[in-house]
Order: sequence, then C-alpha cells, then structure tokens
Amino acid sequence: MIGLLNSEFRKVVSLRFWWILGLVPLVVGAFSGAVTLPLVRAVAEGLGGDGTVANSVATVFGVVVALFFVVLFGAVFAAVNVGTEFRYGTVTPTFTTTRSRDGVLAAKLAVTSLFGLGYCLVVVLVSSALLLTFSSDADLTSTWPGLLGSGLVVALAWTLIGAGLGLVTRSTVGATVTLVVWFTIGELVVRGILSGLGGGAVGAMLPMSATVGTVVNGASSNGVEELPLWPGAPLTLLFWALALVAAGWFTVRTRDVT
Repeated sequence: MIGLLNSEFRKVVSLRFWWILGLVPLVVGAFSGAVTLPLVRAVAEGLGGDGTVANSVATVFGVVVALFFVVLFGAVFAAVNVGTEFRYGTVTPTFTTTRSRDGVLAAKLAVTSLFGLGYCLVVVLVSSALLLTFSSDADLTSTWPGLLGSGLVVALAWTLIGAGLGLVTRSTVGATVTLVVWFTIGELVVRGILSGLGGGAVGAMLPMSATVGTVVNGASSNGVEELPLWPGAPLTLLFWALALVAAGWFTVRTRDVT
C-alpha cells in the first residue's frame, strides 16, 4: 500500500495542474479577507450598526468566499486527477501490474483527499493572516476554529465528490463541467423546481445547501435556522461524497478499463 501511495503522490506532483488549480483559491483567499472587513464595517457604521457584529460577519464572509473557491477547485482538481488516468489510458497498465483495483483506487482517493485538505488549510491560514494584518478588529477568536474545522470537512467531502464523478464519467471534461454547472446555477435551478413542487425540505439536503450550512453554522455560535444545521449538514454532505465514491468504485471494478 505504501508503494501505491508513493506512486500516486509522484503522479500528482509530476503534473502542473495541482498547483495551477491551487493558485486561484489562494489568490482569492488573500484578497477576500483583506477587502471584506473594511467594506462591511463601513456599511455597518453608516447604518449605525454594531461594529462587533460587523467584524464577526465580515470575518465569516471573507473566509467563506475563499472556502467557496477552495471547494470548487479542490473538486475540479480531484476530477481532473482521476479522469486524466482514463483519458490517457495510464490506468490500464496500473491495474494490470497490481494485485487489485481496490488498492489503486484507495491510494488515489487518499492522495487526492490529502491535496484537497491541503488547499483548504493553506487558504484559510492565508485569509486569516491577512485579516489580522489589515485590521486588528477582525473577530477570529470565536469564528476561526469553527471555520477551519468546517472548511476541512467540506474540502474533504467535495474532493471525494470530484473524484467520484471522475470515476463515474471517466472524463475530465464531463466531470469538470458537471461540477462547475452545479456550483453556479445547477443546484439553484433544482432547488427552485423542488420548492415549486413543495419539496423545499428535499432541496435543503442537496450538496451545496449542506455545504453552506456546514460552514456558516460551524463558524457561528448561534445557528442560522434557515440553513441546514449541525450535525445534519456535514453528515448529509459526507453522504453525497460517499455515495459518489461508491458509484465510481463500483463502475471501475465492474467495467473494462481498456
């Protein structure tokens, strides 16, 4: 197993896409925290609001914006990392030279998840550091542990979702397009349809809704009841991740990879 892990790690670092995909969320994280705090505080002061509340809101919002891009690009990285093997046919010699496909898949998912968690950790640290650098009023004491913990949960889940889609579709393009469309408008459309049919509660269990609930309610001392609450939100998101990984695993084990 150690040999498979080393092999998968070398495959990732030998290609440029792992750090190229990590640049965008890093840049967004660098600027979101620095820009959000003064803007939100200025608006709050103009409206005569509580500056302490404004600091808390700005801190959460700035890091959440960065986390949104971390989650998206982490999922895209996973889809590309897995799908590339099928696109160029490199998965065939890998499977034929190892004892079982299960070990290869487990190693690939483990390494891919490690990079997804790394993306999240770096971006949250950068965003938080810049918040403290640009303003000493940033409220990180109460929000940072929750943001980091919930951020790591959603980063892991969406990395697995991206990998699962890559295994199911065996296509970097198909999996990437699916992820981007779902992130931007797909789930909003589905939720709108479900709400119109009286299925609003079902819409709250969709991946993006569970993601927002996990992060916002994980960082907030007072839960936002309009969003999925803990522990239901992270458990729902992890369910989607495991379901897609299971579907992809089953597909790879039962279909001819040549």
